[in-house]
Amino acid sequence: MSWLRDFGPLVVTWMGIQVLLMCMFGMWAGWHGWQRRLGTRVVRLARPVRPAPLAPRGRPVEQVAADLRRLRVAFARDGLRFAKWEGTRLAYDAALAEGADAFEIPHLLALLPAGVERDVERARVERLLEDVGLLLGDRAA
Repeated sequence: MSWLRDFGPLVVTWMGIQVLLMCMFGMWAGWHGWQRRLGTRVVRLARPVRPAPLAPRGRPVEQVAADLRRLRVAFARDGLRFAKWEGTRLAYDAALAEGADAFEIPHLLALLPAGVERDVERARVERLLEDVGLLLGDRAA
């Protein structure tokens, strides 16, 4: 198909000149069927390919918000075993990161190790998500 990209414009130009001359001199009867078909095919192949339609990058924001609300309640609950608490924290951080990505908020949740810095980053992302209108607290219910 690379030859078509190289020589397609020349063929289209040649066909255009022929059409122009035939229009000027009224010689449409001189065009044979194969020339019309060839011109149609060249024009069809020389058109740029349409890009694929855009697909959504992630889950709908409503689902992410519902997961954030559910996980926030579970993460704040007292009396959990460490394994359950750690799994909830990881899931909550992943949901926060997904919500931040949906609103194009920069975050470091995936990069920071567990500890005070990650807790501060989590609070910052929560505040920014609430600033853009994603209700995470008791007001959301």
